Amino acid sequence: MMLTTQGATTLAANSMFASMLTYSARIEKELGNTQAAERYEALYQRTVNALNTVFWNSGKGYFKNMAFWDAVSERSAQPAQSMLLKIGATDADRSRQTLDYLKTHNWIDCGSLTITPRMNHVPLSNDQNMKVWPWWNLWEAEARFRWDDPQGGYQLLSLAASTVRDEHYPGLIEEDLDMNGNTYGGNAFPTAAGNLLEVVVKDLFGIQAVKPGWTVAQVVPNVPAQWKKYRCRVP
Repeated sequence: MMLTTQGATTLAANSMFASMLTYSARIEKELGNTQAAERYEALYQRTVNALNTVFWNSGKGYFKNMAFWDAVSERSAQPAQSMLLKIGATDADRSRQTLDYLKTHNWIDCGSLTITPRMNHVPLSNDQNMKVWPWWNLWEAEARFRWDDPQGGYQLLSLAASTVRDEHYPGLIEEDLDMNGNTYGGNAFPTAAGNLLEVVVKDLFGIQAVKPGWTVAQVVPNVPAQWKKYRCRVP
């Protein structure tokens, strides 16, 4: 089961759809609505099964970008793959292969490129073409912390966090960067603060609620191996 519009099926739309379904299932479960939770969970499983069947490139070890009828785009879309991995919509082996592929094909000095190779049906200046979006990089950071790459997760987290010092919008995450790491100063994403704080608290510090209302919490830091001494503090 996947979302398709006029023959086009994208990894991005269906990764977000799967995310919506799994969070809906969790919410209904916490509310005690067992039947609704089971319905959403069943839809989630059907969706991720289809995603893993249609989009997985077993020869290269990553998820393809989109399908249009019988044609397939094999570009590496960083946000869509990161969304899929961060919600656990594939197995551990595919997750680690995909993260390795992203590091090899999407990573540059200032972060992880949105899509590569560049889309040739739109101008190079297109807002998603061969650029780094720091708040989407935080999705990949979350996936890396989840799948045993805290060093890579921390590197992307640090690069995204460094944009809050930019002269255009100091204190806010920048919208996007060019391949040299330069911001355009066009927009800032205040909502990206949520992505940043979630990765810091949940993934780096390892602080999560065990029971609703934070009546019971667990703290399992997931820091890079070279951190011999550190202190975690939530203001």
